[in-house]
Amino acid sequence: MKKRKINVLMLVCLLVPIFLGPINAYGLAMDAEEVESTSANTQNLLRNEPLDETSMSSTHVEAVEKEHQLSNLEAEKKNQLNVTWVGVDGTETNYLNEIFTQEYWKGLLRVSGTVPREDHAEIRYIIDMGSDFNGTLSSKNPEVGVHNLPQNGQWEIISTSLLDEATEYCEEIDVVLEKKEMNNQKSSFEFNSIQLIYGESREEVKPLTLVLTIPTEEEETQKIPEIKPEQQGLSPIIRELPDIKNNNQPVANLSISEVYSNRTPLAGEYFDMTVRINSGSIGESDAPIKNTKIIVTLPDTIEIISVPESNVYQVTTENVGLNKQITINYLKELSVGKMLTLPFGLRFKRGVSLSTTTLNGLIKVSANNANGKEKTLDGIHPKINESVNHLIAEKDPDAEPIEIHTSKIKIVPESEVGGVNIKNGNLHIEFPAEIELYSVTYQGMNYPVVGPENGLYNVVIPVGDINVEGAVTTVDLTYEYPYSTTGMPKNHEIKATLKGERLDGTFVNDEVILSETVPSLGDLSGYPGIKFFTKTAPNRMLKEKDQTLAYTLSFSPKLDMRNSYLVDDPLRSSDEIDFFEGFRYQSFSWSAQKSKNPGITGLISTELFYQTKKNNNWVSMGPTSLGNTIQVSSLGLAADDYITTVKYVFTYQGSKNIPKDAGKVSISAVGKTMEGVKDPTLSLVDGLTNTLYIYGDRKHANASESAYEPFVQGGYEANQDNKNNTQTATTIFTGEGAYPGYSGWESPFYPRINDIGSTFSYKIRVNNVLGSGKLKDPILYITVPSSITIENVALTNPQNDPDAQIEIKQVSNTIQLVTIRYNNDWRNNENYNADHEIKITANGSKNVNSMEEFNNYLVSGDAKQNYDGGADWVTGVPGVGNVVAAMSKNRVVQFNRSVGLDSKMEISNNGADFSRFIHLLDQQGTGTDVTYRLTVPNNGNVKINELHVIDNLPNPQDTMTISADGRHSTIGGQLKSITLADGSYLDGNYELFYSLNTTAENNLRELNNLTNDQSIWQPWDGQTLLDKAVSAIKIIKKDGLESNQLVSFRLSYHVPKATNDLETLWNSFAVGGSYVDGTTNTTLEVGEPVKSGAYLAVDEPTKQIAGILWADENMNGLREESEIRIPDAEVNLYDWNNDLVETTKTKEDGSYEFNRLYNKKYRIIIKRVNSNFNLTTYQAGSDKTIDNDFLELDGAKQYGEAFVDLPTEEKPLDIDGGYTEPTTIDGYIWYDSNRDGRQSAGEAPTNDITVSLYRVDNNRQNLFVKKVQTGANGKYYFTGSDIKPGDYQIQAEIPVDYVPTIKGEGTEKQVSKFNLNGKTDSIKVTKGRNSEWDLGLLLALPTYTKIEGKKIWKGDKNKKSERPQSIKVQVYQDGQAYGNPFIVNSNQTDEWSFSLEGLPEYKVQSDQKYSYTMKEVDVPVNYTSEVDHTSLTITNTYIGDDTEKEPNSSDTEETTGESTSSSNNASEEKISPIEGNNSTSSSYPMSKNSERNETNRNKLPRTGEQPQNYYFMGIAILIGTIGILLMKRKSLENLK
Repeated sequence: MKKRKINVLMLVCLLVPIFLGPINAYGLAMDAEEVESTSANTQNLLRNEPLDETSMSSTHVEAVEKEHQLSNLEAEKKNQLNVTWVGVDGTETNYLNEIFTQEYWKGLLRVSGTVPREDHAEIRYIIDMGSDFNGTLSSKNPEVGVHNLPQNGQWEIISTSLLDEATEYCEEIDVVLEKKEMNNQKSSFEFNSIQLIYGESREEVKPLTLVLTIPTEEEETQKIPEIKPEQQGLSPIIRELPDIKNNNQPVANLSISEVYSNRTPLAGEYFDMTVRINSGSIGESDAPIKNTKIIVTLPDTIEIISVPESNVYQVTTENVGLNKQITINYLKELSVGKMLTLPFGLRFKRGVSLSTTTLNGLIKVSANNANGKEKTLDGIHPKINESVNHLIAEKDPDAEPIEIHTSKIKIVPESEVGGVNIKNGNLHIEFPAEIELYSVTYQGMNYPVVGPENGLYNVVIPVGDINVEGAVTTVDLTYEYPYSTTGMPKNHEIKATLKGERLDGTFVNDEVILSETVPSLGDLSGYPGIKFFTKTAPNRMLKEKDQTLAYTLSFSPKLDMRNSYLVDDPLRSSDEIDFFEGFRYQSFSWSAQKSKNPGITGLISTELFYQTKKNNNWVSMGPTSLGNTIQVSSLGLAADDYITTVKYVFTYQGSKNIPKDAGKVSISAVGKTMEGVKDPTLSLVDGLTNTLYIYGDRKHANASESAYEPFVQGGYEANQDNKNNTQTATTIFTGEGAYPGYSGWESPFYPRINDIGSTFSYKIRVNNVLGSGKLKDPILYITVPSSITIENVALTNPQNDPDAQIEIKQVSNTIQLVTIRYNNDWRNNENYNADHEIKITANGSKNVNSMEEFNNYLVSGDAKQNYDGGADWVTGVPGVGNVVAAMSKNRVVQFNRSVGLDSKMEISNNGADFSRFIHLLDQQGTGTDVTYRLTVPNNGNVKINELHVIDNLPNPQDTMTISADGRHSTIGGQLKSITLADGSYLDGNYELFYSLNTTAENNLRELNNLTNDQSIWQPWDGQTLLDKAVSAIKIIKKDGLESNQLVSFRLSYHVPKATNDLETLWNSFAVGGSYVDGTTNTTLEVGEPVKSGAYLAVDEPTKQIAGILWADENMNGLREESEIRIPDAEVNLYDWNNDLVETTKTKEDGSYEFNRLYNKKYRIIIKRVNSNFNLTTYQAGSDKTIDNDFLELDGAKQYGEAFVDLPTEEKPLDIDGGYTEPTTIDGYIWYDSNRDGRQSAGEAPTNDITVSLYRVDNNRQNLFVKKVQTGANGKYYFTGSDIKPGDYQIQAEIPVDYVPTIKGEGTEKQVSKFNLNGKTDSIKVTKGRNSEWDLGLLLALPTYTKIEGKKIWKGDKNKKSERPQSIKVQVYQDGQAYGNPFIVNSNQTDEWSFSLEGLPEYKVQSDQKYSYTMKEVDVPVNYTSEVDHTSLTITNTYIGDDTEKEPNSSDTEETTGESTSSSNNASEEKISPIEGNNSTSSSYPMSKNSERNETNRNKLPRTGEQPQNYYFMGIAILIGTIGILLMKRKSLENLK
């Protein structure tokens, strides 16, 4: 009985685990499924999707619903937006009460709160301003759209600015109301129902109130004008606010007009709109118009390219609703009747402007003391062009249809000028069914292909909007065609169709076809050797020694190839027997490129062999490699030996058999020219011709081994070459000499003879007339006498030299230098034309001579420029120095330089010291005597027959002698007597008269006609005191004046006592006469010199005006100690009557001063010493001692003026002038053929390379400034007012297949200064020109590296049989898996070795190397895997039981199975990486190899895993236990 109980108990113990195990496993599985279901349904709830009721119990559903309801209640509390007003102090409020202070009111709404997570992609809400609201809402945030809804006063806000993890939302919305839109019958407006609508309810969002009051006219006059924050500290208007009571009486009516340079511009085309402000007097006051303000409102359809630029304008631009408003405060007073012109550069928006688009807008002008005006714009419309085909198809020019190649479908936007945007573009491409299509990529995405259907594959690419300002986009098609099986060539077509809609409503339906013809299988006639390789060289080169000459070679296996090699042998052809008299090799570089076929993972290796002049045996340059650079100097050749022949031998992964499409090898062979190129007796007279040959066998990919055919039977040694295996490259030698010249120099002036002060023009044409080469970087220097005032310098045809820079500067007291830097290269043989013509407009000052000369010097800015003629060495060019130049000198312009203009009048109070003006004191009240001296010279070479002089004596309200200009005398005196300069009386050769009624008009007539018939003249003896009423005297010298003689008179004059504290006394005279011109008696040109006079005061003048002129290098408008002072600048002082008082020049420290001044208002005029200088900001900041006090003179930017009212001026000794000098940045981009990083002779410039400029801010962040492109001469230029001194970085877009060359030092010249990523370091830009930021480009020859590592086994001394026969290792490139895992095979030792080559060494366009690491894939059971990334060693340590025991049969079978699947006799594997682990999505299935890599390994279950996989394991253990117990029981029974 006891045994039975024990047996029953044992049975129960065995059965319970049997039942409980599966039940437990089932329960775990159900829990896991329930967790998944709960998670999925919770997500559905959050997305408001229906629950999956089939996977949930009712109890669980109820629980989830309850939880969802609670979360919804919580969300209702949290997901709430509120809107408030933001006051001027930044506080939030629901009630805002404000007053209109100008023509519009601007407020700010702030919307804030929390949003649900599902609203992150886009949040929408409505602001309801009320039906009476007629303003606008807008946002400065580009990620926020504001749209006016059809319902009155409602605006929809769409925001996409939330981050994924954000829950808080805050946005600010601008509100603008214009006064003109308000009901003018009301003075107060209330909007009291402003609400935010978000979601389904608005009740909980409290409404806002806005109250606006329009003040009455009386209230307005008491209101101080609004001062915007951005104006504080900058505007003189802020310093001098208008009269608060505004009691100024209007002095004028203002008027407005606008003029357009083109009234029908193309959309996107630049045009000028010039606004003209004029005025008409309406009162007796002659006061100027003060505080003129112009407001120009332009619609959103217009882009503003430029606004008026001058420091006399304070310009602000802001958005008002959807419009742009430009406000211009004119900082000077405006004379009534004087026109103010304001130029605006505009264009209709590109791509979106239609023929119906209108330039609507408004111009307003107002002033403190003038009646304002407003005018709507004329409303011009743009033109748009007709639609054109937007598709271009491009085949790979170097590929055959039966090889893998990439063709392109380009989508070309319409022109920025005249073009229209296209919306909803779709590209449909059809492929023939026979095509082997590998990828269709567009903007980095691989698009799936559907089909074939009806014999075609199809792909549709939604290209979206095609905007005119967008770049050309490209669809890359990678594919190949099979051979024709018909025995005849077969044509295939790829058809692309673009559909969309232009914004003008017309539809786009463009089509393009890619047509290719494939050969039939077995036909090799279409594949001669020349299709498998290329050889190119520069077309032209200077016929000089040491010119760099680079040959570029390529090898591409378009078919299966065997024993392939190229031979460079220029001497084999008898045409170039002297080749090496003119050229020597210096270096060889090569690199393999990957195949486009993803099934081909290897690269082609190359080994170079050479022969020399002294050795005809082939010598290797080194072992075969994927890429390398060999310097000939490293080969150890004798000094008199050189390479003559080069062989390039190709292999693929150690085999001489190279599969079709195995990639490409690029080769560069570089050398330099020798002295022999100049020898006319050699074969090089017509250039250098180098010849390359191909040898080896080729066959079609699917053909048998017996199908191989040689290119040339017998190879190189057979010397059986023909045109099918031969490529030549010829470089023609040419001179690089320019031949500059001039035209139009015979009569460059118009008019040739000019009056003083009248404008004339000077035109001269310059060209590279003849010559064999370009004139590089031409610069034209023109010296102009300082006595000539230059008004303007410009190119007649600026489109031919768009980057030209013009500069005018004073280089000495007598010479000013005009410099025109054309910043372009001029081709040779331009002949004579006006392509580069220069035009100068100027006038002669009163200091001009009767003849003045212009001199021209045309030079090259390139120190290596060669000339074929036309240029000579010139020494001492003013302001330049010694140069090689083409000259056109002594171009003479003439002036009517009359005797009168050469004359002068001076005054003295002691009879000995004479000057143009003097100070007189009348402290006794008795008056004083002075002496005038009149000097008349005859500087001509003929005698003046008769000389007439009229002296207009001082009188109140008098005029000049022969013009009606006011002379500004306040008192008149009495002429006492006249004598000659030596004191003697005038003899019988003179006649003297006086008059009481002369006028300027009468005087001019009499001097022209040499008569006394216009005024009443009375004889005078010269000694009798004349009456105070006498207005003028006349002197006639009857015997004339001999050549080069002069006559001088002294007039004794009594100045009466002063009736006021300060009086002015001015005297002037004019001269006429006659001379004999051949047989004709001709009168002289009447001239009037500068007047002379005196200031008569009761007190001595003690006031001063002084200041400093400086270069405002940081353009902040403030003088700083470190900034340069400007010496030798001309400064003129004018008195309160605008009479010239004194002229001086600044000292070395930039200072000037005027002494002995009266307590009156003066005007100072400064003249810039360089035309590139512009006056800096006017009166910036609050420190009067260091700011700029000068405004540009209207119409003459070379002058600046400042008014100093000494009675009120607090800082008369700080009337300073600051100048800014434009900052420019330029550089040169070239092809660095010899790869040395330096510009060498013969290396070509690039063109159309895009270069971008970034400003580096204080946080070291890059801010985009502008983008330019290189010209045909390889140069680029950054110019404009937006470039200021500071830190910058330049970035170039490196073209495909090129990389930057070696970087040189920043201080070196003619070296590359860009990093391998196409960027410079941060550079310090200073004022003026910043040059030499050059970039050299290399043909990209990728370099490769390899990794070598070890596999070490540890701890398995007795378990070696458990090791696999191979392992898989995954390579990681900078942490990302690179290619597919590679296999390392066992070598039956504890240390396996492996290597992997063909890994890219450098990151793309970077000087940073890739970092390679590795990781073992599928670590064997019972082993750990550790990787030492430094030594690339993988260590596997055994963690199982290492005690020795018999292996079971299953272990043996497993080991045997593994050993049969891999090689076990390789000690080291060299493997090329497999390209296939890219992140780019693909529409094609994975390879079988990839599928095998995904097999599962045995493992223990993890938390949350479904345990069904382990049912059988539990059952097997139970059955085994039962078996053991039964066996034990049976054995016990047997013992019994």
